[in-house]
Amino acid sequence: MSEENSTEYGNYVASPPRRNRPDQQHGRVRIASFTHTQAAQGADGSTVNLCVLPPGRGRILKKMSWAMVSALGASRTMDIGHTGWTKMDGTEQAASADVLADGVDVSSATSAALGVGTNADDSVVLVYDSKDPIVIQALIAGGTLDAAETFEGYIVYVVD
Repeated sequence: MSEENSTEYGNYVASPPRRNRPDQQHGRVRIASFTHTQAAQGADGSTVNLCVLPPGRGRILKKMSWAMVSALGASRTMDIGHTGWTKMDGTEQAASADVLADGVDVSSATSAALGVGTNADDSVVLVYDSKDPIVIQALIAGGTLDAAETFEGYIVYVVD
């Protein structure tokens, strides 16, 4: 039998104890909601800027975040990700179009938690540290994005 500690619990039992960051323990859960109705037809590869998260250090709770999309048509898929940001140390975080949801079938109306698909399910959270606001964006592939199509949902994140 073995007993080991997570990094965060290890910080708690260290002598002297080390504080975990607020996004790890005792942070505040926030929600950034989005609603969108497509104004005009968009080509294959169209994007929709869904919402913005404030600068700072935090984590997106993928499986608690939700998106609902109208039926976009045969062969359509949706990715949800971010457009990149400048980290606190000045380095750049590259954009990732599908880190929150990857290849979601939106040929018919759908509603689902995020954190699904090949590139999105490697972690239940996305940890970020940003000097800039973070733009959350949807990408539609497999065909046009017709006028009057709708998107609705929210991103759940922890900050403080």
